[in-house]
Amino acid sequence: MFHARNRYGKVAAASAVLVIALCVAACSHVTRSESTDAQVRRLTPALRLTFDAPLANPSAPYELRTFTFVSEPPHGWPYGTGFAVADRTSGEALWVYLHNGDYSPHEIRWADFDGDGRDDIFFHAGFEDVATTHLYVNRIASTQYGVSHFAQAYANDNVYAVVVDFDGDNRPELIAPESYPSEEDPCAATFQALTASKKEWKEESWRLARHFDAFNFQFGASAAEYDALQLFSKPAISSFGRKPSFVSVVRHLRLRRNLITASLPALSQPCRGRAEKIDSYLADLVQQYEAGNE
Repeated sequence: MFHARNRYGKVAAASAVLVIALCVAACSHVTRSESTDAQVRRLTPALRLTFDAPLANPSAPYELRTFTFVSEPPHGWPYGTGFAVADRTSGEALWVYLHNGDYSPHEIRWADFDGDGRDDIFFHAGFEDVATTHLYVNRIASTQYGVSHFAQAYANDNVYAVVVDFDGDNRPELIAPESYPSEEDPCAATFQALTASKKEWKEESWRLARHFDAFNFQFGASAAEYDALQLFSKPAISSFGRKPSFVSVVRHLRLRRNLITASLPALSQPCRGRAEKIDSYLADLVQQYEAGNE
């Protein structure tokens, strides 16, 4: 079984991008009578596409056409799902994305991550033990197709990074836990029980993620119910453009530290040692933010 993280997928993705790029010179002229779907098929001649029903999303800045694909003539690989970004007025196909493997993007979300006034593309993809996060920032400079109209700004092949807003300015940032606990993890149940008992952590998770709750939780569980931020994990914080306020980030990190250190007396080894290492990591992260603010 293949998925988006598989090495064959990387080769196939590169080949698919090359196919699209090579076709641009020969297929750059588009008439108004040519549908968006027809344009995308012309841009991907090595693939057989099956388009989904049109998505009704009038608030999105562009039209989005989603599809599944297999190689043409059909082979075992590559295959997957994709989408095309098109101008709403002209129907001109502006950019095409191909996602190789079994697990399609959960839902395409639009938000201005880098603060340039244009909405960017964000989505999670995966299922069961596959969890990936993808962000492409808007670089559209014309009303014609271009491979550089969206640029990859973030990718994580291990977890669903959580879209948050540290300082309430409606500009999203990302927090990625280091990993998810496995069934064989001797500390998983203990950490989960401790986390569930901490009201302050639930309130903090909801404070950070509530504005972008729909970006994060596709299966009915919101930040108030599910520990997507993973308290007992080493978080990686990413921002794009202007950084969130120093005070808001340090407040979050110190709260994490307080909750973890308060839990230490209830922990035995090896879980106590792991929690202490996480606390040490958080202390270093606080120092880095404090040094950067001087």
